[in-house]
Amino acid sequence: MLVKGLGAVVLIAAMSGSTTLRDSHASFKQALAACSGALGSVTFALGHARVAAAPGVDSDESFGDAGKVNVVLQDGGSSKAAKLSIDQSKRTISAKNVRVEAHGTIACILPD
Repeated sequence: MLVKGLGAVVLIAAMSGSTTLRDSHASFKQALAACSGALGSVTFALGHARVAAAPGVDSDESFGDAGKVNVVLQDGGSSKAAKLSIDQSKRTISAKNVRVEAHGTIACILPD
C-alpha cells in the first residue's frame, strides 16, 4: 500500500512499545497526511523530534533531561488521547499504539 503524497511503503501496520525512527525530510503536512486517522505524528530531523498534532488535537509537551520529551495528545472533540515518551538521543518513541510509515521515518500516534 502506498502512502498518498509521499510514495512510501507502509512498513508496520501497528505496534506497541519502543520504535526507532530514521531522520525524515517530511513536512508536518506530509507527516500528517501519512498518518490518516491518527492523533498526530512524530519525525526526527537533525537529531530533534518534531511532533505534529492532527487538526483539533491538543499537544502538551514537557522536556526532561538528556533530550527526553513526554507528550500527551488529546482530541478536543472526543475522549481520544495518547501518551508518548521520546528519547531524542536514541531517536525512539514509546507509546501504546504506534504505526510506522514512510520507510521508518514517520511515527503515527494512535489513541491509547
